[in-house]
Amino acid sequence: MGFFAPTAFLAGAALLAAILATYLLRPRRPIRRVSSTFLWLAALHDLEAQRPWRRVPPSLLLLLQIAALAAIVGAVARPFVLSTQSTGPYTIVLLDASASMQATDVTPSRFEAARLKVRRMIDVLETGQSLALVSLDAQPRIVAPPTSDRAQLRTALDSLQPMAQSANLAAALSIAGSLAEGHADAQAIVVGDGSLDRAQAAGAFPIPLRYVAVGSANAPNLAVAGLGTRVADGRVSALARIVNYGPEPAAATLVLSVDGARFDARSLTIDAGGAADAEWDDLPPAAHTLQASVDRSDSLSLDNSAWAVIGGDRPTRVLLVSDGNVFVERALGLRPRTQVTRIVPGDFIPQNQTFDLVVLDGSVPAQLPGGASVLLLHPPANNGLVSAGPDVAISSVDAARPDDPLLADVPTSGVHVSRGRRLETPGWADAVLGSPETPLLLVGEQSGRRVGVVGFDIHQSDLPLQPGFPVLMQHLLDWLVPRTSTATPVAQVGESVALAPLPEAVSVEVVTPGGQRTQVGPPLPPPPFSGTDTPGIYQVIQRDSAGRETTSFFAVNFINARESQLKPGIESGPPAVGPRREPLKAPQEIWETFAAIGLVVLAIELALAWWQFAVRTARARLALALRLTMGALLVLALLGAGVPQIGDRQATIFVADVSASVRDARPLASEFIAQALAAKRADDTYAVVETARSPAVTQVLSSTPHPEPLPGDDALFPRSDATDLAAGLRLGADLLPAAYRPPEVLLSDGQETHGDAVAAARSLHARGVEVDVVPLPSAGGPEALVETVTAPSVVNEGERFSIGVRLVTNVATDARLRVFVNAEPLAEQAVSLSPGSTDLTFGAQAPQAGLLDVHATLEADQDTL
Repeated sequence: MGFFAPTAFLAGAALLAAILATYLLRPRRPIRRVSSTFLWLAALHDLEAQRPWRRVPPSLLLLLQIAALAAIVGAVARPFVLSTQSTGPYTIVLLDASASMQATDVTPSRFEAARLKVRRMIDVLETGQSLALVSLDAQPRIVAPPTSDRAQLRTALDSLQPMAQSANLAAALSIAGSLAEGHADAQAIVVGDGSLDRAQAAGAFPIPLRYVAVGSANAPNLAVAGLGTRVADGRVSALARIVNYGPEPAAATLVLSVDGARFDARSLTIDAGGAADAEWDDLPPAAHTLQASVDRSDSLSLDNSAWAVIGGDRPTRVLLVSDGNVFVERALGLRPRTQVTRIVPGDFIPQNQTFDLVVLDGSVPAQLPGGASVLLLHPPANNGLVSAGPDVAISSVDAARPDDPLLADVPTSGVHVSRGRRLETPGWADAVLGSPETPLLLVGEQSGRRVGVVGFDIHQSDLPLQPGFPVLMQHLLDWLVPRTSTATPVAQVGESVALAPLPEAVSVEVVTPGGQRTQVGPPLPPPPFSGTDTPGIYQVIQRDSAGRETTSFFAVNFINARESQLKPGIESGPPAVGPRREPLKAPQEIWETFAAIGLVVLAIELALAWWQFAVRTARARLALALRLTMGALLVLALLGAGVPQIGDRQATIFVADVSASVRDARPLASEFIAQALAAKRADDTYAVVETARSPAVTQVLSSTPHPEPLPGDDALFPRSDATDLAAGLRLGADLLPAAYRPPEVLLSDGQETHGDAVAAARSLHARGVEVDVVPLPSAGGPEALVETVTAPSVVNEGERFSIGVRLVTNVATDARLRVFVNAEPLAEQAVSLSPGSTDLTFGAQAPQAGLLDVHATLEADQDTL
């Protein structure tokens, strides 16, 4: 056992001497006249002046006073013992807030059990010890900076709630490492279950790391591991998979709901660790949304449902450029959720269109719209797609290939065409209809764009009068614009969803499953929607200038095998430190025990003294008041009462943008921080947060100014290709200590690719944190970039699918775009970019089963970053 304040024993010795002196010194007696001294002879020795001292008389009261004094002085000396269970003088606690922490295999839940463990750590926190609290979720954040204020820590702990995503242990440990800089006695404690991937922890983590486990083994859990849909030949089918992650076989009912109404139920029995599939055919063709739910209570309700959207999240948008072609216009409009817009060729502006298919009837613009598929009817010469000669007479019409799926249920024997263009089949196309004189219908992919060519004017044929004409047009439309290309993929919780507005939309609003409305546009097109924190069906409401609304949907699911397995945590025990690899022991104060003993002894002494001294003199009342005051102080100390300190100290958090757009301005930001620190007062503190794609603490709170220059080379900050100012402001606010005035200083050019810095600043203002902005000049010059890459969420093996790439530039430039699938080159295309956005589409074929990684790179002649 040791003592943090051994000098208290000196004060204790002085008090002990004072107590003994009251018993050793000759008491002063009042003088009284008496008639005889015969009865006072036994007391004469007390009156002898030559004997001022006396022996200490035996007294239980004195023994109690000495025992109380010893206990109180021992408490003031702050005794401690070395324990492996102590939090130590400087501790960073990482509380797991991942999805599996919502499991109820322990009462009331894993998260509440973990919260209780952390609360106990806070309760035993002593004066001079500091504890920081970090929320360990998908985006770890500091919810309480290092402090010894138990009330502040308890408030921060109560504010935490588990999320519906996996935890990012690596990022949380990085924050812990930043907080521990400059503290040799720091340690980190992770409180969580078995879903944490301990492989993310660096082997050479700079401070001792300990895991505190929650969760029980053998937790039962059934999860909906997938819900897919398919539309073929007008028939809608669905397939759901249920996985039993529990240790025992389980029976459950799988319920399928269509547009919110119960449609069917299946009884399933699934072995431990096994899976079962349920399939539904011939679902209502007008259905929009599906939900598959397990009708059985288990340890985790979050994964008991999955959702799907049928037919995409928006209509198929078709632009018909024609002087008038009623047959084609009506045939295209037969496909459900297809919007056909017709304009005359003179009104067509060759710019990037927000259409999925452009139908060119007898004319071709000088520049084709980027991204959209093209159906060319009766192509003119020099059309840029196929070589077209003069019209020739057509003797007969035949299928170019037997069993061509585009000609399914389309008889060709009764079709007559009078004249058609003489076409040459290019290498990228295949003939579907032909004649002895020339091909009549070609389809294929040119430079990633799906193209169809009808070599004749349909008014010079009887094809529109045939019953197979609308069927042929539907087959062409399905091939040119697959339904999956207009659908937003089913997103996972926490993923951003790209929203494609209709051409006439003036506002876009998203309604969450809980009914919360968020306006995401204007601007149009809106940025990706990132508020997908809850699984379920999200509504997208688009309004045009006349107030008309168009509603579509997208689904967000929680499908995460690692979280659904509900593995229990594994205690790591105290970390081994030192050359002898001994368990880490930290001081654990035990002054409360001494204080409690002192309080009990003092109460006994008080009762005995009050009983012995029947005469209530002023001295007796004063002694009673002193004893009561001492007892009250002990009670307040045991209750953790303290004296609030009011000061004018300031803690400034510098949030520095280090993204590529301010690369040249980083020296200016470093100079500003250095000048600000030179003017700070001695008791003020500061910290520095650098932010780009994600924020990081580069200077923990310190009162000693030792600024370091911001990185001048992007290689020193590898995630400088994006900017999230809001995340940097939130992280900076988390660092602010209590009892300090809390300004934040943002140094940035204001260009952000993620988050909303203005909204974050308003939220901080509501908390009393003022945000000052130091504008930095942005790197000027031309800029070209890949904004988004989209692909269907699910494709079948061997199925062809489309990949959408959106390019954005602020200057006209030539560039080369490369698209890769699973790191293998898919397409390489030279593009001429105009200021604004350019949408391109590329076709691909799904290889063997498994995950597909799709990405694109752009090399522009004029580009700054």
